[in-house]
Amino acid sequence: HSKNSDILYLNTAGELHSINLSVGINWMLNFKQTSVDEENELFLGLPLVIRNNNLIISTNNGLDNLDANTGLKKWSKKIKLKLKPTISGNNIFLVSNNLLVCLNLETGDVIWSRSIKNDDVDSINYKVLRDIKIITNLTVANNKILLFTLDGYLLSFNSRNGNILSADNISSKGFGSNPSFIGEDMYFFDKKYRLFAYK
Repeated sequence: HSKNSDILYLNTAGELHSINLSVGINWMLNFKQTSVDEENELFLGLPLVIRNNNLIISTNNGLDNLDANTGLKKWSKKIKLKLKPTISGNNIFLVSNNLLVCLNLETGDVIWSRSIKNDDVDSINYKVLRDIKIITNLTVANNKILLFTLDGYLLSFNSRNGNILSADNISSKGFGSNPSFIGEDMYFFDKKYRLFAYK
């Protein structure tokens, strides 16, 4: 939903719709670049992210920030993402090609960018980060950027500069759900459907 209660959705044809339940379609944009070979292929985009009239859409063509009320483009970046980006305050955090990136939400300017692999061989987390393969979730909580990996690691980064804070294996069976937060505590299910609490 947008700020004025319009419904926003992106379908598998690459069409982004803004619909008002009382009036009908406000606007529609098509993000699918079609060729004869791709005409019948499904368009797969990441879930939409919206904050303060900023509508973030990630497609095969890149990352766009649109005005949620009008559909007008505020900025666009040629960045390919596999994870839904996260907005916190005036920043948008994302993972692209083993880089953790912080952009200004309003302008799209890069505030900082850091390698997730961490090339510092003297770092206490070097061996863990070197072996990280698949990141499944990105969350911001308590001024920290949290990355969750397929094999149960939780990577924590400082949201102000992207510096690594910790890299811990907190679920030997991997994560079976996205995390939920209550106060300072984090809850999640592993792949065996066991509930864990983590401080």
